[in-house]
Amino acid sequence: MQPIALRGAIRLWIVLFLAVIVMLGNPSPASATVKVISIAIFTDIDLKAYSNNGDIGPAPVGSLIIPAPKVIVRDVNDQPLSNVEVIFEVTSGNGSITGGTTTTNENGIAEVGGWTLGELPGINTLTATVMSLSHPVSTSFTATGTARAPIKLVLMTQPVGGASGALLETQPVIKITDTNGNPVENPVTVTVTSNGTLGGTTTVTTLNGVAVFTDLTLAGTVDTDFTLTFTASGLPTIVSNTITFANTPDLTALVLSGTYSGYNFSRSTYLYTSVTVQSNVSSITVTPTGTGTMKVNGSSLLSGQTSQPITLIAGSPTAITVVVTEPDKSPKTYSLIVTRLPVTTMVLGYRFGGGVVGYIFRAGDSGYIAGQSHGIIVMTSDLSVSEAWSNITSAGIGTTGTVTGSGSANSDAIIAQNGHTASAAKKCIDYAGSAYKDWFLPGKDELDKLYELKLRNFGNFSGIYWSSSEFNADSAWCQDFSNRVSSTSLKTSLLRVRAVRIF
Repeated sequence: MQPIALRGAIRLWIVLFLAVIVMLGNPSPASATVKVISIAIFTDIDLKAYSNNGDIGPAPVGSLIIPAPKVIVRDVNDQPLSNVEVIFEVTSGNGSITGGTTTTNENGIAEVGGWTLGELPGINTLTATVMSLSHPVSTSFTATGTARAPIKLVLMTQPVGGASGALLETQPVIKITDTNGNPVENPVTVTVTSNGTLGGTTTVTTLNGVAVFTDLTLAGTVDTDFTLTFTASGLPTIVSNTITFANTPDLTALVLSGTYSGYNFSRSTYLYTSVTVQSNVSSITVTPTGTGTMKVNGSSLLSGQTSQPITLIAGSPTAITVVVTEPDKSPKTYSLIVTRLPVTTMVLGYRFGGGVVGYIFRAGDSGYIAGQSHGIIVMTSDLSVSEAWSNITSAGIGTTGTVTGSGSANSDAIIAQNGHTASAAKKCIDYAGSAYKDWFLPGKDELDKLYELKLRNFGNFSGIYWSSSEFNADSAWCQDFSNRVSSTSLKTSLLRVRAVRIF
């Protein structure tokens, strides 16, 4: 008997069974209803999900989800499939998992080893991905982490006085935490002792548990001591250190090591709350410059001296305090909150770092580190569909490379060429559409590796793209994404441009 011809796409059904036990208001899990999700997966169209997409509901921050989420994989005849690899990964909420990569058992069931919610209130997402089809297919479980009751106010940044009637030189910063030290939202009000007059915004609502005062002024008699009192509903008050009107020293520079975002030093800005580094950055140093004596997290430094490495924990903020003092002047404090992004198990096409993961380094690649995920992030669309390699079309650079890891240096060499005004590399370096400022034009081999992304139907590649690798004075390497053929083309040719960065 001849097989029946299939008119549509070949279809697999993944039925996801999820049971979660959650005890509201208690770190220990308790009973919850069983939710069943049915997902139809087609190899030639996007994933279509039905029901409630695995919404577990509320659970205390930091709690372990019990029982662990499971998926069951069945074929078109509704029979369970064994030995199918399923990858579980935390995609939001900064939680953690064990047993993230597993295979289905004889009953077609794959179960994550364990899923613990993050320590901050909000949405947590766990994604299950089956990679054994023509393109990755994913579905997600969600749980909402709930904070416990607030228990205290914490004075993160002490106020420092300026001239009488002027803005405080250092504005106070208050944090409200729950029993686990997690941030909690609540308005905070500040008052001053009776011998002073406080102006500006005196009640501030917390954001991520932090109340940042920005325009407080203090007027009073010089050489008089003042204190500020901070209150929030139902919590014990806290009182600042003594404030006096006195001259204060300034830093002239405060340099951070490595690559980061969300930080631009100003000598009159004393709090930086949004500094982020990539997940592979395990520590950071700071180098303060100015007159007087410096202390970084309590350790003394000379002006221009670099601190010892400060350890960063993946997915968690780290406070760095720089205090500068001079004789007969009140100390001035600069505070930085640096967050190291969470470590995730990367797969091609995963949205990350301002684009999508285009290639994951393997042993032998420049940048490969055993046990860590590093690779190439690529933009999801072209910067240009018709761009010359450079305005300089008959003079060679002679120093560009083709191997993986050469693209960034190639791009710098292109724009440094005498007489340069425009190029495909400059478009990438100047790209300002994300928080990341380290984009470049990929080298020949880096561009070729992105073809693996196209094979998985990601990236929206079409046509011929420039690399940053020069061939000779007149020509440069390019690649046709319709057939994975690398060739050379005159620098005057108008080809496509796609920016990349390294994570």
